[in-house]
This record gives sequence, C-alpha cells and structure tokens, in this order.
Amino acid sequence: MKNITIIVPVYNGAETIRQCLEAILLINYPENLLEILVVDDGSTDNTLNIIGELNSCRIRVISNEENKGRAYTRFRGASEAENDNLFFIDSRVIVDKDAINAICRYDDPVQIPRTVEGNKNEWDIALCLLRGLAFRNSDQYDYITEENFDRVPKGSTSLFISKDIFLEACSMINYESKYVNEDTGLLLHVVKEGYRIFRNPDLKITYLQRSGLRSNIVHLFERGPRFVDYYYGRHVRITAVIRSFLFLLAVCSGLFIIYPAGILYALAIFFCLDIFISAVIGKSMMERFVLLFFLPVIFLSFGFGVLKGLLVRLIK
Repeated sequence: MKNITIIVPVYNGAETIRQCLEAILLINYPENLLEILVVDDGSTDNTLNIIGELNSCRIRVISNEENKGRAYTRFRGASEAENDNLFFIDSRVIVDKDAINAICRYDDPVQIPRTVEGNKNEWDIALCLLRGLAFRNSDQYDYITEENFDRVPKGSTSLFISKDIFLEACSMINYESKYVNEDTGLLLHVVKEGYRIFRNPDLKITYLQRSGLRSNIVHLFERGPRFVDYYYGRHVRITAVIRSFLFLLAVCSGLFIIYPAGILYALAIFFCLDIFISAVIGKSMMERFVLLFFLPVIFLSFGFGVLKGLLVRLIK
C-alpha cells in the first residue's frame, strides 16, 4: 500500500470546504498511511473557521500570508508533504470513499478520473456541450500522452501524482504567477518528460458546481489569462481564433464610434450566430434553449478574460 498525502488547496472555499473534508475523512484507507494537508491561500471568508469546526486532529492546515494563486499553493503543499505520493483534491470536489483504493489498483504514477460527476446546473450544461464539441472522440484514449495531449480533456481538480514528478514539472513553470496555467501547463510538462497520465475509470469524484450566475462569470473570466498563458503562441489554430476575436472586437468598437447605430446590425448578426450554434450543438430543445441564453454570456466573460490575459503578457 502507498503512503499518500492528500493536498487540498483552498481560497475562499467556505461554500464547499466542509463537504470536501468530511468526504476525505471518510476515505476507506489506513489512517497511518494517509496525511491530510489543507493549504489556505489567504482566504478572507469563513474557510478557516469551518475547518476548525471539524475539530479533526487528522487535518493539518498551513496558510499563505497573502493570496498567491493555486499554482504556488499546490507547490507549497507538495513541498511540505510528508509522503512521496500526492493526491490533490480541490475544495469543490467530493471524493468517493474508495478513491485511494481505486488509485492503488494501478501502478501508474500519474492518474486523473476518466469522468467527473457533478450537480450540473444550466451553466455547467452549456460548458459541457462546448467541451464535448472541442474534445470529440476523446473516450478512445485511456492515457494522455504528448501525442494526443490537445485532443483529450484534462484537469487537475483531482490529481494523483508522484511527488518527484510533480516537483520536476513545477520547476518548468512560473508557479509564482497567479496567471500561470497550473492545470494544462503542468500536465504538459509531465507528458513531455515521458510520463503517461492514466485516466482511471474507477476513480470517482463529484464536482460541486458554483451557484449563481455572477460567481460562474467571474470564475470563467479568471480562466481567460490562464488559457492565454498556455495556448497563445503555442497552438496555431487557437492563436488564430484569439486574434480573430481581437479583430472583431476592434471592428465593433470602431463601428460604435463611427456609426453608433451600426452596432445594432452587429448585434443582429451575433444573435443569428447564437441561434445557429445552439441549434447545431444542442441535442434536445432544453439544451438548445440553455445554449441560446448562456452562449453569449460565456463568450463575453471568457473573451474579456482572454483580453486580460493578453494585457498581462503585454505588460510583462
């Protein structure tokens, strides 16, 4: 059996941290082989009080003096972990009680869940439909490698990884930056070093989706700079899409200045595109209506997040 440190990076996670940690405490695995480490990234809400209310001597908490970002928070957790195997679990993840046994059935040093369950709201339904369009036929891959890396969905809301491999990958990214892509960028370095990422079909987790439109918009906006950090200049097609978005934004801005009434024509074109895309992607009437409403919101919030990312790159 493996000695494992569970690392929970959290920032203002009062909404879900109790459920997350209660599930971790119920994991079916010998306690003497398991360390639970929570790394608080300078939370300003009630997160630390909630952790304290659990009153568990099994949970060790360390805190950043200020908000440093998830990349640094994960690196700090890995650096202070007592064990050689790390299991990162985000504060919005409810892990199955047999999750570690599922990991230990396989010898692979890097594992993620093959599928992620969730309490899907309309926002998440729209994102899943768009993600499915981007990663068609990805179910055929049991492993993520350098060759298929951009064809398979990946994330590290729950990630099992050898400590040595993780720290080696961290040395290749700027984990001091809040805008570094700590998911895709880190996993890319893992596969570039010759390791395969196993998509474990037995590793079951549930992701607790954010409630409220505003919190989802803010989260997607903040993903924009991380998206730019990984894709812009590296991925030809996505770089072209980002540049097309900037050109479109410039045209609309110029149109509004020169001919303000012309913006109505632009909005009419966008609305027609919204209807077309929703009709093509949606598989049911409900999905089409969800996309019809949320697609413009997703496009604008993520688009302006991308714009923020480009500005960050320019300032650097």
